[in-house]
Amino acid sequence: MSPSEFWQACQRALPEDTAGKPFRVRRFGDDPVMSKKLLELVKMREKTGTFAVDWEFEARSSERPRVGDLLVVTDAAGEPGALIRITAIELLPFSAVGDEHVQCEGPGLRDLALWRKVHWNYWTGKLQALGREPAADMPIVYQRFELLK
Repeated sequence: MSPSEFWQACQRALPEDTAGKPFRVRRFGDDPVMSKKLLELVKMREKTGTFAVDWEFEARSSERPRVGDLLVVTDAAGEPGALIRITAIELLPFSAVGDEHVQCEGPGLRDLALWRKVHWNYWTGKLQALGREPAADMPIVYQRFELLK
């Protein structure tokens, strides 16, 4: 099933949540195994939020997340598996991400020290492609979401 077909099924199942609203396609994780695992955590309501470096949206501001956005979440192959809605957003420096923030992650990343290490390493590669370096004050977009389908 394509993301568009999944969206159509969501529109039929959840007309009050989807009527007249656009959707975007999103996946979590960079590799197929991680992507599948994170999608499963979303579907089980174990992962209820995510993080991004705001610098990633400088060149594509239309993709900057907003409260109310509807996202079809796919695995790495593009197979859709969930519809989520962003319910809250907070912009804060990396150094201000605290224990209360990382509780939205899957069970393996709810430890703040581990979260910082994993995300620092992950964003180092992403930011190098943008000509930037990670920093303690880099702006982090903390997003909470709810599973709709």
